This record gives sequence, C-alpha cells and structure tokens, in this order.
Amino acid sequence: MVLEQGEDFAYSEFQSSYILSQMVSDAGSSMAASTAGTLKFSDIASLYAIMWNEKKRRADTLIVNPTEFSDLLKDTSVQNWIVYRGRDLEPEGQVPYLAGMRVEVTSLLSSGTALLVDTKNAGVLFIRRDLMIEEVNDPVNDLVEAPARARWNYKTIDANAIGKITSA
Repeated sequence: MVLEQGEDFAYSEFQSSYILSQMVSDAGSSMAASTAGTLKFSDIASLYAIMWNEKKRRADTLIVNPTEFSDLLKDTSVQNWIVYRGRDLEPEGQVPYLAGMRVEVTSLLSSGTALLVDTKNAGVLFIRRDLMIEEVNDPVNDLVEAPARARWNYKTIDANAIGKITSA
C-alpha cells in the first residue's frame, strides 16, 4: 500500500483504496465463501487452485479486512499451521505469511471480501510525478522537515492474476 507522510496521508489512503477497489472490480476469478459470513482457509485453497489450474496464475499475496483476518485466526487449519510452523501470524511487525502467501491486513478493503493476487502479473503503477523530497527549515521552532511526495496511477493488466472471495 502507499505510505506518505504529512498533509498527503489522506491522499495516499485514497490512492490505496482506489487500487483495492480496482482489484476487486477487475478480479478475473471470483467465488463465494463456503460458509456465509466467514472466511476459511479452505476457501483460500479453493480459489488458489482455480487460479493455478485454470488461469495459470500463482497468487503470492492475500489481502484481507481485519474481520476476515480474525476469521482466519479462528480457523483450526490456520491454528494448526501456526502451531506446526512455530511462528505466530501477526498483522503487525513482520509481514505475516500464510502457506507461502504474504498477508496484507487492511481496513481499506471492504468487510466480506478477500483478494488473492499474483503481484508479478496483476497490474502496473504509472508514475505521474517522480518521488520529490524537499527540505523545509523552520528556524523559529528549530525544526527541519523533509516531506516526500509522489503521484501515480494503477491499471490492472492481467485480471486472471486477481482472485476474489466474497464471504458476506
């Protein structure tokens, strides 16, 4: 996701939300969760198999809302995986991995939706304005700031590299 500081934080959140909404609408594979209102590991495995076998795309990132992440942590398959792996699956700190997929937990993705993404083939970012860093001195308050800004746009190139699970 996009991370910028200062006055552009709201805009970077908008950009991240825009990318996620594009991915949701452009998803080439879609399925409903086996249990309404709950995301299970078996749902992820089923969509992964569809993407791999039918679309020839290998998902390497799972994007979920905190609610769906909570569902996953309650799933006995995931609990067993955590126990046998020996490391916790945490939404903060190190980027968590689940069965070889990086897990991104964000409230910008609407509740009831999970995305599996092959990040090497899904989309591209078009840079509108290169990264710009400018130094701002404030001698009155004895501060020096270095705000960083960049502008870009996202475009889905391969819809088959994005899979969507709807659990609502």
